[in-house]
Amino acid sequence: MRRRGLSLAETLLSVAIIAILGGVLIMLYNSAYQAYYTGTTHLALQQRARTTMQRISLELKNAIQPSESGQAVEAPGMGATASEVVFNRPAASFEKFDPRAPVYAKRRVRFSNRRVLLDDNGLGAIPEELLGRDIEACEFKHVAANAVRVTLKLKGQIRGEEGVREVPYEIISDVQIPYYALSR
Repeated sequence: MRRRGLSLAETLLSVAIIAILGGVLIMLYNSAYQAYYTGTTHLALQQRARTTMQRISLELKNAIQPSESGQAVEAPGMGATASEVVFNRPAASFEKFDPRAPVYAKRRVRFSNRRVLLDDNGLGAIPEELLGRDIEACEFKHVAANAVRVTLKLKGQIRGEEGVREVPYEIISDVQIPYYALSR
């Protein structure tokens, strides 16, 4: 006599094997998804920090000494750390800059309410320009006559099995002011 179908034991064994394989696949999927989500969060933090640092650096590289007795970077003082940096730069763009009759303007990059802003040191002649947002901390340190150290600190949130956790990210860059901005 020929046997048809599966016994109860064979059916239960095959269901158990499929359940174990399904559980392993779900665990693999969850760990891959968590790695992807963590990576994209880190990438977003790094990109935001790099973009803000690039915008700050471009502004500071325009700093120039307005006269023999003046300084390219006025604040913070040498060796001091502050949440803003005040510097002199040509009032017009470099394409329109006339070295025979230069006009200089004070600019300020400052940290306020989780944003990094560029303005004209409170004069109100130009509107504030947003250089970066969602920044936890921003510090400027005048480390040399021709260098300012910029430190940006950011935080991102990653959701995982243990709940939501904060991930810090910090970027530090020394911005070199061109040699012609220094007194001779």
